[in-house]
Amino acid sequence: MHLRALRKGERVTLQDHLPPEKVAYIMQAPSWCRERAKQIGENTGSFIEILLSDRPLNRLRTAQGVLRLAHKYGPRRLENACERALFYNELHYGAVKRILEKGLDKENLPERAVSIPSSPGRFVRSWIGGAG
Repeated sequence: MHLRALRKGERVTLQDHLPPEKVAYIMQAPSWCRERAKQIGENTGSFIEILLSDRPLNRLRTAQGVLRLAHKYGPRRLENACERALFYNELHYGAVKRILEKGLDKENLPERAVSIPSSPGRFVRSWIGGAG
């Protein structure tokens, strides 16, 4: 037995009545996602942190989905895919999944151009990053 719903369309569910896989989903709160992402790696941690920084409950399923990709592709590949997604500022599940499906996580990222002042008022282009 459990309490009766008070409003039309409202549901009342006891956790004891849910199958184990549903209980596991409910337990994966934003704090759990952040901690798991950090365990996978720095880029995955940053990706999930940025994703959950605004409206975390609205983006919780997305964060859980990204982290679930580690089961299929492995944590190392997910870490590389999150690095690529961050590089291109593609902060959504679909981008990470496509990167993994197409194997783009195995490719080197392009180098980034950075301006370094050589003398007052003048800049020299210097290349850093990727394959250097």
